Amino acid sequence: MRICVFCASSTRVGEPYVSAMRELGTEIARRGHELVFGGYDTGLMGVTAHAVHDAGGFVHGVIPITVGEFKARSIYDADDLREVESLTIRKEVMKDLADAFIAGPGSYGTFDELFEVLVEQKLEIDRPKAVCVFNVNGCYDWLVKRCDEMVEENLVPEPDIVLWHEETKVDRMLDYIENFKSHW
Repeated sequence: MRICVFCASSTRVGEPYVSAMRELGTEIARRGHELVFGGYDTGLMGVTAHAVHDAGGFVHGVIPITVGEFKARSIYDADDLREVESLTIRKEVMKDLADAFIAGPGSYGTFDELFEVLVEQKLEIDRPKAVCVFNVNGCYDWLVKRCDEMVEENLVPEPDIVLWHEETKVDRMLDYIENFKSHW
């Protein structure tokens, strides 16, 4: 199975996030899955890719070659490295490659990727795929709380909450992905 991981590329991210993403990468490879990610050897993205590779796993990287800010970033030497023209195409390629998604600790880019996947799952644009939020150190407590509030406020239909699964433990998260049954 190919698991796409969205997470921070910032080089300033420290513990406990680094250890959590290293554990995730190692377990992805140990279970025989492949990693799909944003292609750069920085921050939690690089940590995850190295952990997969170091544990004997296969890594797919997708990088946008025309985005100015990214041109100076170090590219991870992925087993399968794809260069694309834009961030939009990058997301499309990553989504097409993936059988499941995990949003790890991250920022705006991670949120964008996560919410785009959720909208497409909601609208049934793609076949049903597991979507998990890796809630390391409470980094997604705000999202869990706000989604519950949005259901109470009738902004989100209650059935839509099953479009994603929040988890704090790597083994339980990967068990969920491996046993995913669509709620459609």
